[in-house]
Amino acid sequence: MQVTTYVNAMIDYLMAMNYSHNTIKNYTQAFLLFLRRHQFQNPDTLEHREIVRYLAGMMEQGLSSSTSHTLINALLFYYRNVLKKSPFEIIIPRPKKEKKLPQVLTMSECLGIFKAISNPKHKVLMMLAYGAGLRLNEIVTLEWQDIHFDEFKIHIKGAKGHKDRLVMLPYSIVSYLKQYRTMFGSGQWVFEGQLKGEPYSGRSVQQVLQQAIAKSGLEKKATVHTLRHSFATHLLESGTDIRYIQELPGHNSIATTTIYTHITAPAVKKIKSPLDSMAEQVKKQIGSK
Repeated sequence: MQVTTYVNAMIDYLMAMNYSHNTIKNYTQAFLLFLRRHQFQNPDTLEHREIVRYLAGMMEQGLSSSTSHTLINALLFYYRNVLKKSPFEIIIPRPKKEKKLPQVLTMSECLGIFKAISNPKHKVLMMLAYGAGLRLNEIVTLEWQDIHFDEFKIHIKGAKGHKDRLVMLPYSIVSYLKQYRTMFGSGQWVFEGQLKGEPYSGRSVQQVLQQAIAKSGLEKKATVHTLRHSFATHLLESGTDIRYIQELPGHNSIATTTIYTHITAPAVKKIKSPLDSMAEQVKKQIGSK
């Protein structure tokens, strides 16, 4: 049996079970790495202890928790669904997910990026990504029919988790977007690629952002997803209820949204150290004497 047969069998099951494109990509890459380490041996001939030994060796290399979980989940999927080895378990301690705060830009930094972009298409794209809190894939697959100008809403279809949602269409971008549509928007996609009828590529979007960051002189590292984090953070800073913020970016859990409470400037400013409170009391006592 050739390696393509193993991989194709896994992809067929992933697609049949309606897994997302990113999950299919990540699982396939993890599975290919596993096959390569075993000289493309038939996975069905490998013993359970060999699989555990492989994973243990990978963990020792200091992989991130997300990569480690992907490796384990990919192998569990293959052995359970493709090879029908049920029950099939991999008993190995899973690394805890790192609790990293997302990179966030200030409003002035976002404005600096927009000002650094001269191309009308690129400028509208970045402003919409930030202004509506869109994921990269949601930007490049956005269709004109999904933008409801009269209602100031955007219908995001088939987003992460295969869920639809409605997000705001910023009032400030409507005139720019309509003008842009008059100039370039004759097709299906809001942001069409170099080939007519094809959507803009995610890679090109990231390149546009990196060029704008360099031109603006911003020293922070940022991606399109950083604009999304900034969108949620700025909403929270302006006093928007966190429950609404959860709905707008499409977070499955409120726990995902609450991470922004750790990085909003107003929230931090409202917290007073007990030492400061003590100092204020001492000043009042001295002043009253």
